[in-house]
Amino acid sequence: MEKMREGLQRRARRMQENLQQSVGLSEKKDELQSVSHVEQKNQKIILAVKNTRQNLQNCIKTVNREEAVDKRKRRLDEFGLWQQLLTDAKELENIYPRLQPSVLADTLKLYGDAMGVILEERILTDQLIEKSVLDAFAKCVEDDKALSKAKEKLARTVVDVEVSRKRKQGNHDESKAQEIQDEYDALQLKLESYKDNIFTDIFVMLSREAEIAGIYKELILLQTEYYRTALQKLENIIPEIDRKIASYPNRPVFGCHLEDHLRCSNRSVAFVLEVCCSILKYQGFQEKGLFRVSGNNSRIRRLKAAFDAHQINNDSLEIAEYINDPHSVCSVLKCYLRELPEPLMTHALHSEWVVIAKRDPDYRKEAIYRLLPLMPEANRYNLAYLIKFLQLILDYEEYTK
Repeated sequence: MEKMREGLQRRARRMQENLQQSVGLSEKKDELQSVSHVEQKNQKIILAVKNTRQNLQNCIKTVNREEAVDKRKRRLDEFGLWQQLLTDAKELENIYPRLQPSVLADTLKLYGDAMGVILEERILTDQLIEKSVLDAFAKCVEDDKALSKAKEKLARTVVDVEVSRKRKQGNHDESKAQEIQDEYDALQLKLESYKDNIFTDIFVMLSREAEIAGIYKELILLQTEYYRTALQKLENIIPEIDRKIASYPNRPVFGCHLEDHLRCSNRSVAFVLEVCCSILKYQGFQEKGLFRVSGNNSRIRRLKAAFDAHQINNDSLEIAEYINDPHSVCSVLKCYLRELPEPLMTHALHSEWVVIAKRDPDYRKEAIYRLLPLMPEANRYNLAYLIKFLQLILDYEEYTK
């Protein structure tokens, strides 16, 4: 106990002596001044690594690396979109007849399936980034922390050396001179050893700049592969979606090319043309001002919308609504013909039709016979249907004038 007490007393005296010696020291020498330019570069390199590492960790939606794939998937921002796409597709499928499936349901299903694959690929990419990139960045950060601790030890040793030097200079006791000198020499060796190790670590860190750039390259390659897979998956479903949209029979008919409408609906006569003519045949031939008097605007818009929504058929209440409104039916038919992207008598033959209209009746008939074969078959057939209908109206000219 006596020896322990004496040891504690010696250490206490030593600490007090060091404190007294350190008071009033001039500004301590910066032992790393010669490599300050290297330090500045290293600081910027490590800062970039830390920033990238932090942002990558924020992008990877997981609590820990051992988390199950399903749980990781639920944390992704696209997870809600993926689930909702499939849910909405199912809801639409349930309300549409099996023989007339919803094109939107098919599109949502294709998109949802693609998103499911993309989510799986995202998780795989995140796991590879954790192993190949984040671990490498973490090693750089740990090395920087170790270097910072070594610098702290160096700073403390510099103070110890300075204190020891002051003690040596202020010592007048010959009996302690050798002990103080030995202590000073030991601290100097320790200081030089710390400096050598720190200089080595500083140079090594700078020499790893290309290696760190390689880590970024690995990150870019991983993300490139992910985005390539996602792009390919989405591109693969576009032709199928295009095919379904192009072949969908229930597309709007107003503003649709005649041939596209006939192909999708598997018809030879345009639906609007046939229905409007049929309604007018039923009761419209007794109406004064047919095709001259305009119909009611709101009723015209309603019937056009019903046609576009494919809510017109033989049993449709919409047809019954317009049996006694032939003027609105005529207006809808005129709108349909007016809104055809390619006129029924075609852009290409427009000038020929104008010339024919200006000629005398004898020449006109022969010219029309020569011109009709030049028309597309669909246009020619629908024009014939319309002219035949107009011929019927002429039989009731005394009522419709």
